Amino acid sequence: MAIIRLVDNLGRVVLPNELMPKVGLEKGDEVTIEVYDNSFLISPVKPHCCICGKKNPSDRLPRLGEKYICIECRDELKNL
Repeated sequence: MAIIRLVDNLGRVVLPNELMPKVGLEKGDEVTIEVYDNSFLISPVKPHCCICGKKNPSDRLPRLGEKYICIECRDELKNL
């Protein structure tokens, strides 16, 4: 399925709502944007804890700078 979108004057493109669920993307989610030859690849970010690797798809993991850290690891670090 191909959908044509315009790039606005700030360089933004709106992702079609009907395509977002097909890749597990919801409003407010982060994406990565990579360039391959003359194309962009936009993929959902799958957050995981930078310490234990736990993935938590049901809850948003808190961010620590550019990384994610789960509640359990955060609490353990507080107790050090």
